Order: sequence, then C-alpha cells, then structure tokens
Amino acid sequence: MYNVMDSMKDQMKPLADLTAVGTQAFEKLLKKHVDLAGDCFESGLAQARQYSSPTDLPALMGAQGAFMADMGKKMFDLAKFDMEVIAEANQALAGMLESSMKSMTTMPAWMSTKSA
Repeated sequence: MYNVMDSMKDQMKPLADLTAVGTQAFEKLLKKHVDLAGDCFESGLAQARQYSSPTDLPALMGAQGAFMADMGKKMFDLAKFDMEVIAEANQALAGMLESSMKSMTTMPAWMSTKSA
C-alpha cells in the first residue's frame, strides 16, 4: 500500500540534501573568515604596538610594507579558499540535480498502474 508519509519524505529529501550542502559550505566559510578576522586583529595590534615604540622611519616603513604584504597574501588565500568551497558545493549540487533529473524519469508510486 502506498504510504503518504514515505512519499513526502522522499519528495523532501532533495531539499534536505540541498540544505545540508549549503550549511556545510557556510560553516567552512564562516570558520575560515572568523579565524582570519582574529588573525588580522592580532596583526593590527602588533603593528600598532610597533608604531608606539620609538624607532627609525625606515624600519617603520619596512614593517608597514611587510604587514601589508602579509595581509595581501592572507586575503588572496582566503579568496582562493572561498572559491574552492563554492566550487565543491557547486559540484555537490550539480550531482544532486543530476540524480533528481534521473529520478524524475520514474513514475511515482501513486501513478503506478499496478493493482495492490
């Protein structure tokens, strides 16, 4: 006999899978961004401490250049990581879409012509 609850569960599975992929991608991105924000804050504080101590101007300019180069590298690495996570999620969603399209070629149980 056809069970409506099983049918609803089967019909909602793609949505649950989609939500899971989105949640996993969001968690990865959020963790990386939070870690980088903390790292940038600490680097900024270290840079401010360096400016508060009296040193010569060329040393300060060199430290500022190194700081900016480090921040640029971190931002580039973050953008690369973001793109990798998005590409990974995109592949997972494409796979789910493909399997959904394949499952659409089969008839639902309630449309079956077989008698119980």
